[in-house]
Order: sequence, then structure tokens, then C-alpha cells
Amino acid sequence: MISSNWKALNDRNFIEAPCFKIVTCDPDDDTVENLSSLHVGIGIKYAKYSYNEAHWKTFYDALCLLFECEDILCEKMKVHEMENLRQEILKKEPVQITQGLIESERS
Repeated sequence: MISSNWKALNDRNFIEAPCFKIVTCDPDDDTVENLSSLHVGIGIKYAKYSYNEAHWKTFYDALCLLFECEDILCEKMKVHEMENLRQEILKKEPVQITQGLIESERS
């Protein structure tokens, strides 16, 4: 074996490097599989929750449905209508996500 079981551990090396960092990615990259990419490795190391629980799966499925609905809506709208809707949404007060809100959603 050429690598002699060598492991790069690039995510750990990136996190531990004592400097300012910016991580970017190309969503259309066809060379590096997304789940084996540096930014996913860093995200996994920093994750505070186990996302393999049922309520996170439900949340993910809800987001997917929301994005599907948004795509269908946007296909039927003209460019200026989408921009007006976007501006209207941006005027709204954002929801503050707190630890208490997360815990209340679990029960």
C-alpha cells in the first residue's frame, strides 16, 4: 500500500491552525464528493447536536418541502414580482432562535 495508512486529517489541521480562516466551496464540484469535503468535515467537528435524531430529520424534510414550494412559486412569478416578495420578506422581524426554543421543539 502506497499511503501506509496515512490520514490527512485536514479538517482538524484547519481548525487548529492559529490564524484567521475562510472556508469556501464549489457546489458544482465534480471531483470532491460533498460529504467528504473539508467544509463538511469542519462542520461535523463543530456540530453541537447529533443530527441523526428523528426531529432533525423532520426539520430537514420540512426545509426540503419549503424549498420545493418556493421553486414552484418562483416558476410562476415574474422577476419583478419575485423581487417585490423578497423585499417584503426582508422587512419582517427575524425569529430569534434560542436554546429554549430548540428544547421546546424537542418535547
